[in-house]
Amino acid sequence: MTKNIDLIKVYTKLLWIDKDLKAIDLFCNEQIKTLSQDGNYIGIDYLRDRTQNWFIGFPNMNTIFLNFNNVNEDTISCDWETGSTHTGYFRSLPSTNKQIKYRGTSIYKIANNKIIEYTLNLDIKNIINNLTPYK
Repeated sequence: MTKNIDLIKVYTKLLWIDKDLKAIDLFCNEQIKTLSQDGNYIGIDYLRDRTQNWFIGFPNMNTIFLNFNNVNEDTISCDWETGSTHTGYFRSLPSTNKQIKYRGTSIYKIANNKIIEYTLNLDIKNIINNLTPYK
C-alpha cells in the first residue's frame, strides 16, 4: 500500500506542482475513468484536456497537498488546497483577474501501477459562479 501512496505523491507533484502533463501519460491507464461534478468520462484524452484547461486559466496555480491516505488496498485519497489568479481562458470564461482559493479531495484507484480511476471532489459550480461577472 505504501507503494501506491508513493506513486500518487510522485504523480501529483509532477502534474500539479511541476505542471507536467506528461505525468498523465506516464501514470494513467489509457481508459482511465474520470468521475466529477461535471460527469463521468472514460479516456486519457479527457483528463489531459481538462487538466490543461486548468493550467491555461490559472497558470500561477499554487497547490498544497494536505494529506495522502490509504482508503483501501488499491485506493488513495489526497486532500489539497490551491489558490490562483484567473489570468487565462478557463472553460467558457475569459480572464477575470479574480483570485480564487479552494479545497478538494482527489481519489485515485490503482491497478498494475497505473491510475485506472480518478474521482475529483470539488465544487466546480461554485468556482465558476465566483469567476462569472455579475450581470
